Amino acid sequence: MSDDTPSEEVDKQAKRKLIFEWTGVLLISALFIFAGFAKLNEDALINIRKAIIAATGLQYTTAEFLSRLLVALEIGIGIALIQKNYRKKILIPLVIVILTGFSIYLIGNLSQEDCGCFGSWLPITPKAALAKNIVLIIIAILVFKFHQPVESNKIVVPAFILFAALIFTFSHQGMKKEPDNKFAAINELDTKIDLTKGTRVLAFLNLSCDHCKDRATELAALADEFESPPPVYYIFMGDPDTIEDFMGETGSDYPYLRIIATLFFEYIGEAPPRIYFIADGQEIRHWDNADFNIDQIKKILQK
Repeated sequence: MSDDTPSEEVDKQAKRKLIFEWTGVLLISALFIFAGFAKLNEDALINIRKAIIAATGLQYTTAEFLSRLLVALEIGIGIALIQKNYRKKILIPLVIVILTGFSIYLIGNLSQEDCGCFGSWLPITPKAALAKNIVLIIIAILVFKFHQPVESNKIVVPAFILFAALIFTFSHQGMKKEPDNKFAAINELDTKIDLTKGTRVLAFLNLSCDHCKDRATELAALADEFESPPPVYYIFMGDPDTIEDFMGETGSDYPYLRIIATLFFEYIGEAPPRIYFIADGQEIRHWDNADFNIDQIKKILQK
């Protein structure tokens, strides 16, 4: 039986809570700061920008801004956590929100070899990163629970740290100018074909659309009329599990990319399909289903 008085026991519990809080805070802080600085380079920011475009369909400039904002938040929150002002009211909830958002993204990308969470400094698989995030979320919730009240919260302290992190990040890695290319977002998502050089036929097709299948069948037949495969590229929207059936049904063997609906609809009219002819990244002309003419495309490709 303990000889401690009730007040001494309360003091010991408070001390244990304080030790746990600081242990959790320092762990989260260190990982956030490390992750932020690991991604504070051009290659890592490009990968983040591509991930944002692929997941949300946002345009280049917005994704470019958000890539730096995320890095700045990681660094800023990591540093701000070390001080106690608004730790419970703002910082820890922000940590939980950010980790939850990252985890949702990771769940949809478990097949990748490296999630890029720590840039090139520390490759980590999405599954390992997801496990890390779950552990950190649990620790953050416990830190929130065990947080020792602050007599006088001063918002200016964490606000200054976050603002300084923003200034540092954007000054260290300024935003890149959007390429003068209507199809820059598509080019960002797939580097197998450079859409900024040469001539290309881009066919925006809905995988469940009968008209799209008809147009794809006509485009696929062009391959028999050229010695080498014509520069035709499919941009799909729809269930990825149906791509193989679509390609088989239409006799197609062209390279393709699947994108989310919000980005897809930025490139088409009222309804798919829409087929573009581009040269050096610039649109020369396009066809919708009603005015599609395979002979025109054939003549263009033969030039």
